[in-house]
Amino acid sequence: IKNILKSNGIESRRYFFPALNSLKYISKKSSTPNADSLAGRILCLPIYHSLKESEQNIVIKLILKNL
Repeated sequence: IKNILKSNGIESRRYFFPALNSLKYISKKSSTPNADSLAGRILCLPIYHSLKESEQNIVIKLILKNL
């Protein structure tokens, strides 16, 4: 999906990757399999105050077409 969005001029990015609990300066490490799994799969879509509804619909259609 990220590559398809990019090829259509729509920027997206990984969101909270790596999982925040795995950062080097976090001293107490714990097992967080859900956070680890989600950090590798979640995608931040365009979100900003001037994003038009027509632009939102383009993103939605591209995602749905390529799922």
